[in-house]
Amino acid sequence: AVYFEGVHPTAVVHPEAVLGEGVRVGPHAVIGPRSRIGARTIIEAGCVIGPEVEIGTDCHLHPQVVVEHGCIIGNRVVVQAGAVIGGDGFKFEIIGGRWKKIPQVGRVVIEDDVEIGANTTIDRASYTETRIGAGTKIDNLVQIAHNVTIGRDCVIVAQVGIAGSTTVGDGSILAAQVGVADNLKLGKGVKVMARSGVKDNIPDGQTILGAPARPFRLAARIMAAETKLPELVTEVAKLSERIAQLEKELKKDD
Repeated sequence: AVYFEGVHPTAVVHPEAVLGEGVRVGPHAVIGPRSRIGARTIIEAGCVIGPEVEIGTDCHLHPQVVVEHGCIIGNRVVVQAGAVIGGDGFKFEIIGGRWKKIPQVGRVVIEDDVEIGANTTIDRASYTETRIGAGTKIDNLVQIAHNVTIGRDCVIVAQVGIAGSTTVGDGSILAAQVGVADNLKLGKGVKVMARSGVKDNIPDGQTILGAPARPFRLAARIMAAETKLPELVTEVAKLSERIAQLEKELKKDD
């Protein structure tokens, strides 16, 4: 529930910020200079909207959401509590024998009708944009790194991590605790089963499972075989012992 109308007296709205008709700004929220908030959008308590941010109409930012400078959010976007949009991408280089931070000067673009879960983080691009396609739904505690592109109408379940510069095609589903390496391309309609580790490009429509991720049927056969490994090890040990005894007996006969 929202317990305020208009701009709460404790909110800090920069004079150069532009608020559309019917915008609500909750207690202790901050809206930076030259940011634009679309009509009927709700900014709940403790949110921080940086400079030059654009947020569309009918959005809802729950408490303590952070949207860093220059990021763009479309219409009818819901961002759950504690999410951070536009934090620096994780980019360091060894210079003079020490790790040095590489500035991240890009932005994040969230298209229309996206939902972003609580405490999810979406990093700004190095110099272009990190983009979340229209209609995509992202669960809690997801990490999306710099330069990633997520297609339209995807579903990304809790605790997924997607490394930098990877592309996920339209209509794909990444189940809980999936890890995706950097600079990969996952095609349209890909399904990645829970706790899988993706290290290779995945063609359109494929369902994959495991770490490393493999086509679902193959991975399922491997997992089924793994359950028999203790018995197989015992059987192989017995066979090895029997073969050794037979070889000894053959030498005696010689």
